[in-house]
Amino acid sequence: MNFEKMIEYQKCDQKYSVLNNELVNSQEGKRKTQLENLMSDAFKKIVALNKDASAILGSYAAIKAELADKTSELEKFDGIFDDADGADDMDATELKYYLEKASKIKEELEKIEKRLSEASAQMREVLENYNKNRNNYNGWAGQKKAIDESFMKRRSEHEGEFKALEAQKKKIEEQFPEEIALYRKVLASARKFPVLGGYDLKSKHCPCCGMEFAGDTLSKLKNPGDYADCPNCGRLLFVPEQK
Repeated sequence: MNFEKMIEYQKCDQKYSVLNNELVNSQEGKRKTQLENLMSDAFKKIVALNKDASAILGSYAAIKAELADKTSELEKFDGIFDDADGADDMDATELKYYLEKASKIKEELEKIEKRLSEASAQMREVLENYNKNRNNYNGWAGQKKAIDESFMKRRSEHEGEFKALEAQKKKIEEQFPEEIALYRKVLASARKFPVLGGYDLKSKHCPCCGMEFAGDTLSKLKNPGDYADCPNCGRLLFVPEQK
């Protein structure tokens, strides 16, 4: 394992990261990130509101159908009561039965109409929030377009440095793919620089985080070329070749 090339790659990677972080933490970079987050939140709300609107529309259609059925059911009693006016063939008990049933249907109609009104109010609220978030999203998108141009202009000032570092990293990647694969695996685990470091055989501590090693870790770091992960910080430690 060629740790010298991994160290060289790490230096390029670290310089690249420092440059990129400077851009991200610049005024333009912070505003760009802020707008991206605002747009992302607005978009999520728009998607959720679309789902809410679909659900309310489905519920609204079902309530309207229920309302139509009950209205039709109530209208049947109009003929019964018309026929009952002046008729001797319907006694008081039968008339009472029809009146109570018609009254019950009317109560159910009032409840359905209330649900329909509530669904309409919910839809108005959803549409209001949808339009608000859509307008916000469009407004932030316009601002982001302008800040993106400013950000890219600032980045172009360091384009030469970025390209030089990228070319240097690519050259090492092509020559030492196994080493770089290991480097990236450790970077993904440690998530911080340095990714790897040389271990002094006279020491019993991690040179990166200072943790004192137990015997199982020390047994892996005895000779030049040996390497092991630090159990605490996750960095890759290796014993340098003696010169």
